[in-house]
Amino acid sequence: MTSRVVISAVDDNYVLPLLVMIHSAKKYSNNDFRFVLGYDPKSLSAANIKLIEECLAVLKVPFSTICVTLEGRFEDNNHITATAYARLPMADVLSGTVLWLDADLICKPGWDEIFEFFDGNLGGKTVAGVRDSVITSSHFLANTKNLAMIKMQDKYFNSGVLLIDCISWQLLNTSDRWPVVVQNYDNFGFQLSDQCVLNYLFADSHRLLPPEYNVLAFYSSSTAREQAKILHFAGPIKPWSYRRFSFKILFSLLSRRDIWDYLDLEKEFMREVLYASRGNWKLLHANSHENKKEKWVASYKKNAHIKRNLPPTDNF
Repeated sequence: MTSRVVISAVDDNYVLPLLVMIHSAKKYSNNDFRFVLGYDPKSLSAANIKLIEECLAVLKVPFSTICVTLEGRFEDNNHITATAYARLPMADVLSGTVLWLDADLICKPGWDEIFEFFDGNLGGKTVAGVRDSVITSSHFLANTKNLAMIKMQDKYFNSGVLLIDCISWQLLNTSDRWPVVVQNYDNFGFQLSDQCVLNYLFADSHRLLPPEYNVLAFYSSSTAREQAKILHFAGPIKPWSYRRFSFKILFSLLSRRDIWDYLDLEKEFMREVLYASRGNWKLLHANSHENKKEKWVASYKKNAHIKRNLPPTDNF
């Protein structure tokens, strides 16, 4: 059986959600997997790197790191930090087929069937992801000047869950190609950070995955969320930020059940780590209060147009 490799990247703002995501993946996996973390030492502290290492030892998940430099051409974009770009230099050096998972999602039963979907390879394509139900179902495409959306149209994928054939990546996307696209971010009309970069680069070398492998919690119907194998809390408001918002704001984008599902997993994880090492509990607790309310409220206001642009659904 091919080795299953899950990769992600994180900064100091997302350490606890990342660990909860890995806990959910471990809990519902049918086979072992190895985890590779990308990080920039300027945005992830040595204490948090050690914390992640200790927690993954508790979860019994093999773990390695890739140090990347994310400065200059990489920028934060509202709630999306520059860390999202880490998968680009990571794919330059990894081998085989790997699965990128964003830190702001949870895995559910059946999630790791994604590794068998293409029999261990992508059939000559470079990446495989799920069609982005927001971009392709709203009027984002109507008069857009975003070259990634123009190229992809209704095949534009969400990059939160992405299978990457690293050999194909390295052959098709030479190391000087993606930096050029990133440097032309504004010229190409991009809006969604690395997601637009990936769609633009691999418009002719991608495959689409079934929707249940990346269900967007803030938009999808209740039926889609119930069938989700991976539930993605994309957008500026997250279930772990419930203390920072009024219930009116929080429940305008996330369902109560999805919030409780995340919090239950967080509680399970915290208890497991607490039993292993009380020192971890203190640092994890500090991570759970890392982001200030003002930052998230400002981010919500900046992205309020997203909700206004969504067509009606039976979401809640």
